[in-house]
Amino acid sequence: MSKTAETLRKGLSQEQQETLDILLADDERTYLEYLSGFSQEELQKYLDGMQVVGLAKQHEQRALLRFNERRHKLAAVVEVSKISKITLRNWLTRGQLKLDAEDGHTKSGWRAFSERDTIHITLAAHLSRMGVPVTHFDDIITPILKFIEGLATRSHGFATEPLFLITNENGWDLQSYGGGTLPKPDELPSVYMVVNPAKILNEVMTGLYGPQRG
Repeated sequence: MSKTAETLRKGLSQEQQETLDILLADDERTYLEYLSGFSQEELQKYLDGMQVVGLAKQHEQRALLRFNERRHKLAAVVEVSKISKITLRNWLTRGQLKLDAEDGHTKSGWRAFSERDTIHITLAAHLSRMGVPVTHFDDIITPILKFIEGLATRSHGFATEPLFLITNENGWDLQSYGGGTLPKPDELPSVYMVVNPAKILNEVMTGLYGPQRG
């Protein structure tokens, strides 16, 4: 039977309790089940060893909160994404872009957008300019946005940073290639688009905060 968080905290130092809290915030059920089998000494040694990991997870949790915090106005978002207010409002009104901003408004009543929303809109703007129908935006944007979230919130980088290839030979399709390297030219389709997630992230963050992000 799994122990409770309070039971596990007994006898731990302040640093060990903080590490435990970070791990539980990440996945409480899994960690409670796993750590319940530890003796007090084993638990203390484990938490001492996990302190660096815990700090990394804490960084990621804080970065994720920032990534999803709705605090940017429409004017800033359209300037970064280089799309008109009318087009963006039409996409949102018709439910063609699924953003956190759909239910995010400030006390003043204006719609607020997160970093995630701004990246989503910027990707949509790029796709629109390249002729991708709005009905295909979500299928293409979702996996790219998920990877960009990792780039924006993880305390360590990825071993490889892939490029995403968009084609339209038999319907719109998205493929990823690790290490930023595409196949040989004779292996590529005649017409394709390349998305560089790291550049998209940098483009948006620079637009929102300037060259030196705060």
